[in-house]
Amino acid sequence: MAYLRTLCLLLLTSAACTWMAGCVDDTVGKTPPALLPAGVRLHPFTGTRQFDESGDLRGIEARVEVRDHFDDATKAFGTFRFEAYGYRPFQSDPRGKTLAKWAVDLTSPEPNLNHWDTIHHTYRFRLKWDAPLPIGRQFVLRIVFSPPDGPRLFSQRVFVMEQ
Repeated sequence: MAYLRTLCLLLLTSAACTWMAGCVDDTVGKTPPALLPAGVRLHPFTGTRQFDESGDLRGIEARVEVRDHFDDATKAFGTFRFEAYGYRPFQSDPRGKTLAKWAVDLTSPEPNLNHWDTIHHTYRFRLKWDAPLPIGRQFVLRIVFSPPDGPRLFSQRVFVMEQ
């Protein structure tokens, strides 16, 4: 009888250990998918700006809104790449000749906070051009967001200089 009791105890212990090994939480330390960025968009406040006293348009102030899976504005860590292209009207892809490119790495907390606008819940980037921008010219601004984990996210809009 003692032999049977010991055997049952061993079997129960073995089954419990096997069950517990299968219950290991492999999500510890990982961001839940619902909180990861699901989309980016160029906010309507994006436009060309003067960055000096010359009076010439010298760049673009890009406002980027990152959205999560609940469609709420959120912060995000990763690299933001901006690409400016000439505009090709009446084309399925309006991007023409490459005009300029910028990359901003926001994988560290300090630069991430420096670009974050707490009032509008957007990231703000001052993308400078060396030469004055011709007023009235159309161009395409495209953003590519590359997070450390997850897919790249894209957005683009057509702008008119001084818009």
